[in-house]
Amino acid sequence: MNTSSVLALAALAVACVVSAFSLFTEKPERDIIVGAPLRRYRKPVLYVLTGLTLVFGGWQILKADKESRDAEQKHAAEREADEKQISSLKSSVEHGNAMLELILVTLYQPQVISMGASGQHAVRLSWKPNVTDGVVGYNIYRSEGRGTSYAKLNPVPLRTPSYVDDLHVTPGLTYHYVATAVNSAGAESPRSNEIAAIIPIS
Repeated sequence: MNTSSVLALAALAVACVVSAFSLFTEKPERDIIVGAPLRRYRKPVLYVLTGLTLVFGGWQILKADKESRDAEQKHAAEREADEKQISSLKSSVEHGNAMLELILVTLYQPQVISMGASGQHAVRLSWKPNVTDGVVGYNIYRSEGRGTSYAKLNPVPLRTPSYVDDLHVTPGLTYHYVATAVNSAGAESPRSNEIAAIIPIS
């Protein structure tokens, strides 16, 4: 029983007590200000008022209980819908992550590009596009040492299967690259094959 029901029940109890007290408490004739007619019809009027009070109070209690039940049913339905949605999303993410485990991006041999008379170079990377459902892009990682200390180059997943690395490419160094596929949840596939690009001194 909610707060409204309790208040209505308390008001009903108070009304009943007051009515009963009025019915069973007789006042001397000299205390009746209006006169004998009021004393004569006092009990029937109080009976009617008590009955109306009982009916109204009962109706209020039933109404409050119904509203409380309806609200509880609504909240229960909303919770159930939310739980189903969360479960569906979790299942979708788990399925997407499981699919990523089966994906292996294959990097092609890189191309070292001369950037002009300045002697600067860039490395053009490309790979076979993946058509697996849920894949939304790719990440490229670079390292100056083979198989270790990779740093991601792209701030957001790449939509196309190519990338040009011109970020502080130093002549005379060898850079190692790997790639991963990314799904909509941000999870990544295992790393691709590693390729190396040797940057010429001049």
